[in-house]
Amino acid sequence: MNKIPMPEDFDKKAFELGEKIIHHTIQLLQKSSVEYGYSPFATGVLVQIRSNYFLFTAAHVFRDSYDRGNELFVVTDLGIIPIQGISRDTDLKKDNDTDLGYFRLDEPFAKLLAKSYLFLPASKMGDLVPDIPALQYLIVGYPAENIKIQEKTIITGAQIYLTTPVEQTIYDNANLDATKHYMFEYGQKTTDLLTGAVVPKLPKPNGISGCGVWFVSMSQKKDKIEYDYTLVGIMKGGSVHHLRGTKIGVLVRDLQKLENL
Repeated sequence: MNKIPMPEDFDKKAFELGEKIIHHTIQLLQKSSVEYGYSPFATGVLVQIRSNYFLFTAAHVFRDSYDRGNELFVVTDLGIIPIQGISRDTDLKKDNDTDLGYFRLDEPFAKLLAKSYLFLPASKMGDLVPDIPALQYLIVGYPAENIKIQEKTIITGAQIYLTTPVEQTIYDNANLDATKHYMFEYGQKTTDLLTGAVVPKLPKPNGISGCGVWFVSMSQKKDKIEYDYTLVGIMKGGSVHHLRGTKIGVLVRDLQKLENL
């Protein structure tokens, strides 16, 4: 698969978009025995479809929390509080690869979140089939190890990964359908959103489960190239070599059936 070359300033423009994407991205916490009370656990994406508010994430996030009797919490203007809404997720016993889940948020809770975050409009979701062989995909999430403690207060940081899809042979070896799933090279470009510094050693992908896969598009407007982003997938997780996700169309089709959208 021959890679498509990018403009010289593409990396900078992509990371600037990442700083906007982080406002649609929310960190999921669990109660912890450590002195600051909560620990980073996973990531989600906030989306508005008409008058409905959703938090998209991965199904195994639910399984690893609620099945063990643990609630998921988020940071709001009122402090750290549990997520309020109805949750649905795929049955991982039947399909371990399609790892998708969501909350249909209670409206008062969604309005509270809207004071600190931005809900992504449905018009900024889209499916890409087949993958585009270019360094045009952003993974924006909260690695669990990206954490600092200051005066017994937890301070976490998001990171951006600019990456490209793997070769088809790697999909085949993993027995994944490339029309439904994503596999990405891990760690071609990364930066810390809090400091803007390039991260020389990438963190383990623990904690980014449920974050968004975003496609950076380019369009020519007169003599200027304009850049934009589209939510194209939800991240499952990964290893030190590859990241895996599911294409957003799989989730949207389920939403249309289950939520009558």
